[in-house]
Amino acid sequence: MHKIDIGASFANNIKRLEGVLAGIDQRISDIESRVNALHIDVAEAEKIIATPFAHEEELKTKSERLDQLTEELNKAAMTIKENSKGRQRTNFFDVAKLKKEAAKCRNTLDKQQNNGKKKVSGIED
Repeated sequence: MHKIDIGASFANNIKRLEGVLAGIDQRISDIESRVNALHIDVAEAEKIIATPFAHEEELKTKSERLDQLTEELNKAAMTIKENSKGRQRTNFFDVAKLKKEAAKCRNTLDKQQNNGKKKVSGIED
């Protein structure tokens, strides 16, 4: 497609047309060489596509291994989720509660140890 600005003067319009027509051979030559270059590029791309992927077997085995590991991780995550008690809160009051329970356990152990000593020695209060 060629564009020409047409003016009011007939003589100038003829000169413009002659200028466009003179350059048309060069434009045709440029476009033909671009088309030829594209044909060469297409032929090279088809050759590249025709060659097999060099690491296809490695890709296949590693993809299978990735799928296997993903499945194992998902199963492990589901098992952990099923076996967990749910979300555990660890705030100040929970820590205080744990300390209180630990103190009760210590008192209970101390009493059991004292009772065990009394039984061994045979002395009663």
